[in-house]
Order: sequence, then C-alpha cells, then structure tokens
Amino acid sequence: MPVKSNQMTGAQLMMRALQKYDLTTAFCLAGTAHGPLLMEMAKEDIHIISGRNESATVGEADGYARVTGKLGVALINAEHGLPNAMTGILTAQEACSPVLVLLTMPYGNRADAQGGYPSNVLEMVSPYVKYCQLIPDVDRLQEYIEVGARHALSGRPGVAVLGVPNGFQTQAIAYAEGINPAVTVSPSTEPDPEAIAEAALLLSKAKRPLILAGSGAALSGAGAALRKFTKANNIPIFANALGRGLVPEDNELSYSCHREA
Repeated sequence: MPVKSNQMTGAQLMMRALQKYDLTTAFCLAGTAHGPLLMEMAKEDIHIISGRNESATVGEADGYARVTGKLGVALINAEHGLPNAMTGILTAQEACSPVLVLLTMPYGNRADAQGGYPSNVLEMVSPYVKYCQLIPDVDRLQEYIEVGARHALSGRPGVAVLGVPNGFQTQAIAYAEGINPAVTVSPSTEPDPEAIAEAALLLSKAKRPLILAGSGAALSGAGAALRKFTKANNIPIFANALGRGLVPEDNELSYSCHREA
C-alpha cells in the first residue's frame, strides 16, 4: 500500500509527539514564539497554566511530575527566561522529576555578532540536566521531543531541555502516515536476588538498624512495603526528599517521633 504524504506544521508535529506521553497539562511563561504550540494545545483541550516567573513555571511542572509520575512540560523563552529558570530546573533535577523544558530561541544564523545574544546559551544548563540539545532542523522536531522525553522518564528520572528555534512551529513539514515511531522508555533495572538475600542477612544480624528512605523509595512505589516492614520489625525510619510521608511521620517509629532506647 503506498504511503500518503501530508503537510503538518511544526507545532502540530510537536503536539503529536507530546500526546504520546499522555499530556493533559502544560505550564508556560511563553512569548509569541510559543503561540502556535499553545494554540494546538488549546485545540486538544490541554490544560494550560500560565506563570509569571520562569523558575516557578518549571517548579509547577516539577510538582505535577512528582504527584502524577507523568512527564511535566514547561514552555519558556531562552533569552532571559533560561537564567530565571535555573533554580526550578536544578530543583527538579535533584528531585528526580521527569520534566521536559521547551525553550524558544533564535535561529543559529541570527545570533548577534556583537555578542548581545550568545549562541551557546544552552551551555548554561547542559551540565546540570540529563539531556540538553538544540533541535537542528524542523523536520526533526518529533524525533528530538521523543528522545528528550525518553531521557527524562527513563532510568533515574530528570530534566530534559530542548532549544526550539523561532519559526520552527509555523513551518510546514511533509510527513508520511504510518511512519510514527513508537514511544520507548527504558525498563527499570531489577535488583540482584543475591544482593537482596545478602542485605536481608546483614539486617537480621544488625543490633540497632535504621532505615533511610529517599526519592528512590517513592519512585519505586515502596511506601506500602516500608510501612509493613518497619512495623513488623520495629525498625525506626528516617526519610528525605520524596521519601517523606511514605511512612506517616506521626508514627512512633518515624522521623521526629522516636522513643529513646
């Protein structure tokens, strides 16, 4: 069967890619360059939450990702927005939150020769996130969004940042029906059964064991198991970051409620 060729704008292609990740809400402090994508989101009844500070906008996407476990999407401008967003980006990265930040930025051939707008603006953020790339061509919008989302969601979740040159969202793109790469997220690693057995043996011999639970415990859904385990074995537990609240903190074995031995 012949493959039909069609026309789609860059914004429509971006929306098509984002919908694969069950997008229902997006957060933005966007300029006119994000307008075409926002209009496509509105057509799809995506809940768009507008902010007044870039760091808070990324923070909202971070909070959404923590609560839902889904990809948080933040739309900001790179020029002055990226420096303002750094606190939110670093916080989301440290919290292991799967967040995709879409930055609008000028074409590479429009960089200011006087240095008023640096062409290497992404160097500001690239050392601090899981994935950071400038999309090189409008035809590769879908590919880069899907790769960025996969990096954000897989393994140890974190932040992916994509630079989207201005004008890409309004350009018409030829695409082929049926050529639609499937979403692939790397599976979580499984613990070594022998290591689990060794840890259990060490724990059974410990005189005064203490559990420290962090974000990994929350991301792996270990709350119910932790509550059952601490109660059955009378082991106190301290929690940090997303681990807070997995075991109620008013429990006598929990943080701030320990009895003196």
